Amino acid sequence: MESGGDGNAIYNRYAGKKNNGVAQVWGTALNLSLGNGEYEIYDFTAGASRLLVDTIGRVGIGTTTPGYELHVNGQVAGTSSYVNASDLRYKKNVTAISNALEKLTSIDGVFYSFKNDEYPKMKFSNRREMGVIAQKVEKIFPEAVSKDEKGFRSVAYSMLIAPIIESIKEIKNWLIGHDKAIEQNQRKIASLESEVRKQKEENAVMKSWICSKDPKAPICK
Repeated sequence: MESGGDGNAIYNRYAGKKNNGVAQVWGTALNLSLGNGEYEIYDFTAGASRLLVDTIGRVGIGTTTPGYELHVNGQVAGTSSYVNASDLRYKKNVTAISNALEKLTSIDGVFYSFKNDEYPKMKFSNRREMGVIAQKVEKIFPEAVSKDEKGFRSVAYSMLIAPIIESIKEIKNWLIGHDKAIEQNQRKIASLESEVRKQKEENAVMKSWICSKDPKAPICK
């Protein structure tokens, strides 16, 4: 390893050198300081920044302009669920989401592909994706949309879980109300059918009595 003349960079200039039988990565450098308080791991072979910590502590992977505490250009994977702080003790002004189903139906779920040729530094996937359009979500749920310094929007998909939950509850309540209405109608129909049967029985008794008195009556023919 060698130190740069100004003491700001440490980099490996010994291609093929091994440590305990493992080849060292070469052509990379750790910029301890970029002169403005930022820190960076830079790949000179690829000519690309691998990781950067900016002046306020935001970390960028695949980007030198992180807009969030951790900003990754490219796909992120893990073996466990992402966890959000959600304890009631952290929260105030808690209110229910009203008309959630109506609001959700105003948002379109779409297939799309990213414009990799126009935005290569974003490291978008090359496959067909599924999701929503941030501008449409912003009109309905602005809380789920954020904008970077250039005005490009991002969607916090996890925030859409809340209106989905409320929508399911709305559908459940509608189905329960619908089932109750059906039960009420069925009871009314059963009552009407009982009245009809009773009327038929009374008519039969009346017809029998009339015919016993006057066999030639029109009703007896």
